Amino acid sequence: MSFFEELRRRNVFRVGIAYLAGGWLLLQFLDILLPSFNAPDWVMQVIIVTIGVGFFISLFVAWAFELTPEGIKPTDAVHPDESITPQTAHKLNKLTIITLALVLVLVIIDAYILTDPAPVAGEVAVAPVAQATTPDTIVADKSIAVLPFVNQSNDPDQDYFADGLAEELLNRLARVQDLLVAGRTSSFYFKDRNESMAEIGRQLGVAHILEGSVRKAGNEVRVSAQLLRADNGFQLWSDTYDRNLEDIFSIQDEIAEAVTTALSVTLAAGEFNRPGMTTNVQAYEAYLRADPDLNPVPEETLESIAYLENAVAIDPNFGIAWNALYRAYESANISLPPELSAEFVNLAAPARERAQALMPESAEVLVSNAVFQRRMGNFIDAEELFLAAITRYGNSDAEANLNYGEMLWSVGRINDAPPYLQRARRLDPKQADIAIRLATTLLALEQFEEARAETLRGIAANPGNGFMASTMGLVEFAEGNFQIIRQQLETASDQAAGNPSQISSSAMKKYLVDGDPAGAIQILREYAGNNTFSPIIATMIGPTAAIVGDNELALSIHTNTSSSNGVDVFGSYSIWQNYLSGMRQLEGFKDLAADAGLVTYWRTTGNWADKCQPIAGTDLDFECN
Repeated sequence: MSFFEELRRRNVFRVGIAYLAGGWLLLQFLDILLPSFNAPDWVMQVIIVTIGVGFFISLFVAWAFELTPEGIKPTDAVHPDESITPQTAHKLNKLTIITLALVLVLVIIDAYILTDPAPVAGEVAVAPVAQATTPDTIVADKSIAVLPFVNQSNDPDQDYFADGLAEELLNRLARVQDLLVAGRTSSFYFKDRNESMAEIGRQLGVAHILEGSVRKAGNEVRVSAQLLRADNGFQLWSDTYDRNLEDIFSIQDEIAEAVTTALSVTLAAGEFNRPGMTTNVQAYEAYLRADPDLNPVPEETLESIAYLENAVAIDPNFGIAWNALYRAYESANISLPPELSAEFVNLAAPARERAQALMPESAEVLVSNAVFQRRMGNFIDAEELFLAAITRYGNSDAEANLNYGEMLWSVGRINDAPPYLQRARRLDPKQADIAIRLATTLLALEQFEEARAETLRGIAANPGNGFMASTMGLVEFAEGNFQIIRQQLETASDQAAGNPSQISSSAMKKYLVDGDPAGAIQILREYAGNNTFSPIIATMIGPTAAIVGDNELALSIHTNTSSSNGVDVFGSYSIWQNYLSGMRQLEGFKDLAADAGLVTYWRTTGNWADKCQPIAGTDLDFECN
C-alpha cells in the first residue's frame, strides 16, 4: 500500500478537512463575539496561532492513533481486520458537512442580519433618537478614512504639509456622493497612534483606509500612498509620485481618482473640482500652516489669522483661504476677550463676502453663511442654507449636520436635533463638540442614561477636554448626584478672582459645598459687569446663576451678551435645559426671544419650540414652560 493510500485509510485527510472547517467556524464566531467585549487584537492573533499549531497536531494524532470500540489505540497496535476506519470516515464526512453548513449560516447572519444596509447616497433622512448612543454597526463598503500622512522630511516642522495633503485628499473624496468619508477630526485622531487597520476601521465605521507619506526637500516632493481594506489590511492600490512642488495639486487629483477607481465609485462630471482652491504653492503653504481647528487659545488663533491673511494676500482669489479667514475672525470675536479681538470685528464680513463671491455653492461657504445667518437671528435663511448643504454633501459633511442640529436646538426644536447630531457623530465619531452637543440635547430630553453613555464615549475619545468634563458635571447634576459634584468641587482650585473661566465652578462650590446661595450669587454678580471675558464664558455663567437661584441675573447675562456681541445665546448648551425653566418664564425672556429672531421663525414656519407655545387668542404672545 502506497503512503498516499495509507493516509487515506487512516482518515488523515478527512481529519484535516474537518479540523479546518471547525477552526474556520470558530474564527467566524469569535470575529463577531470578541468586539462586543472590546478584546484587543492580540487575542484573535493568539487564537489563530493556536488553531494553526493544533492543525498539525491533529494530523499527527490521526496518523499515529486510531479510534476503536475499546478506545483510542496506536495505529500499529490495531489489526487491519479489526479496524473501523471506514465507519470513522463516514462520521467525519457528516461532521464536516454539518460544520460547513454552520459556517454558511453564520456568514449569512453576519452579512444580512447583524449589519444594517448602507445609507443611500444623498439622503437627508437620519437615524432616530433611540439610536443616539448605540455603537454603529453600519459599515458601507464604499467608505473610507484618510489618515494623516507621515512626514518623512528631514525637517519635523514639515508636519503641516503632510497633514495638509491628507486633509485636502479627504476634502476631495468627501465631495463624491457615493462615498462615505470619515471626518478630519476622527481620522487625524489616529496620528502617531499604534492602532491596527482593523481597529481604526472599527472605531470609524469604514471599510477602507488611505494612508501615505510625504518627503519634501526644497522644490522636490515625493508622495507615497496606499489604499487598504480595513478588516484584513489587504492592499487594493498603491503608488509613488516624484514631482516638483508645483505639481502637488495634480498629485492630489491623481490619488483621489485612483482611490475612487479602486473602490468602483462612479464620479459625476467635475466632482473632484475644488472651487476656490489656489494654484499658488506659496499661498497654499501659508494656508496649511493655519490651525484648521481654530482652538480658542489667543496665541494660536492670532497666529492662524496671520497665516491666512498672508495666503489671501499672495492669492486674492484663494476662496477656501478667505472662508477660513472669516471663520478665524469669527472665532476670535466669540472666544477671545474684546481687547484681543476688537480689530477683527469689522474684518469678518468682508472676508465672508469675498469667499461667497468666489465659491457660492461650496459646502464650506454654505455652512459658513448659514452659521452667520443663525448668529444674526435670520433662522429661516439659515435653515435653507443648512438643508442645501446637507442635501448636497450630507453623507460626508459632519460640520453641516452638527451646525444644523445646533440651529434646531437654538430655535428650541430639541426633539428634531438628535438625528442630525447622530449623523454628525457617525461621520466624525471622535469630535468633542459633537459629543457635547448630542449629550446635552439628550439631557434636555431627559434621556439621562443615553446622555451619560454619550458623554463617557466623548471623554474616552477626548481625555483631558475641559468641556467634556463640564458636560459630565451637567449629567451628574441632571440626575441629582449632588454628592459626586460636591466631591469634585471640594478638590477644585478656587481662582475666581484672577481667572474668569473659574467663575462658574467657584459659584457652584459656594452653593453646593458651603451651602451659601447668597455667596454664590455675589460671585456671579461681581463678574456680571466685567466686560473682559468672552461670550463663551458669559453663556456659562448665565445658567449657573439660574441654578443658584437668581433667574433675573441669568436673564440679564444672556441678554447683555446677545446684544453686545451679536451672539446666538440660544445656541448655548444650556439655554433649553430644565434648570433654566424659571428664567424662561420671566417676561424679559419674551423680549430676548423676539430680539434674537426666534419669535419670527416660530410664527413664520409654525415650528414652535418644544418648551414654548403661542397663547390662544393673541397675535404675538407666547409662554414657555
